[in-house]
Amino acid sequence: MRLYARAARFYPEDARLLTEWGKLAAELGDVEEARDIFQRTLGLQPAPPPYAFQSAAALEVREGEIDAARAIFSRGVATLVPALRSGDDALAEELVPLVHAWAVCEWRHGDALAARGLFRQAEELSPAPCSWVFMWRAKFEAAAENYPLARHYYARAVNADPNDATIWRLWSDLETAAGNEERASLYARRAAHVVAMLTLSKNNEKPQYRRIRLRARGPPPAPMTAELAPREDNVGDDPNSKAGRAREQGVAPDEGVQADVQQGESGRNGES
Repeated sequence: MRLYARAARFYPEDARLLTEWGKLAAELGDVEEARDIFQRTLGLQPAPPPYAFQSAAALEVREGEIDAARAIFSRGVATLVPALRSGDDALAEELVPLVHAWAVCEWRHGDALAARGLFRQAEELSPAPCSWVFMWRAKFEAAAENYPLARHYYARAVNADPNDATIWRLWSDLETAAGNEERASLYARRAAHVVAMLTLSKNNEKPQYRRIRLRARGPPPAPMTAELAPREDNVGDDPNSKAGRAREQGVAPDEGVQADVQQGESGRNGES
């Protein structure tokens, strides 16, 4: 703490330095000092980055001061979103976690309508399709048992990042809850396949595995089996194929998933 205080004397307008100082104070249990530091940070001109508002709001959420957290979230969004200029992807990418954190706060404290609007705003702010934003929106809709829209967002999430096993597992859980055991089993296998492939990829970088490969005779076994990756559900298909074209249009490539996305879109048009 003394080092931060000393550094802040030399760099009193360094928002990131002050934010990290406030976070450390909060972690050490000095809530009032953390609040003072965050208040100083949020008063800087020009305005501090979104992360400063997010960190200050997170402290209030942790302390159970939800109205104070809302006020900080609202202040950050009202200050920084109007300053966003077309093509400023760096600021847009920093704003997405701030708006998303506000959405999660509202969801967990009972305001589903506000949460849905904020999740949508985070999606719109993102300069490129963002798998974790889609995943959280899917979790939100699944919790409300809005299964068609949840499927839609899980499909968008895996299209944005097909190598995130967490998304496949959550989608499998959704299908289990909805009573679709065959679909649940398929997505569970896909999650296991992704984990296996990532593990294999990491192992291949280790020297001992490279030596084994050099000594091995014949080609290595195919890493993907038909059982784990059926052709109709292969998100890595040729972009000129039917599956590839579906992916480019923002849907998952197997026929079942494509139907879910279309159904989800129709549900989205009527969402409140």
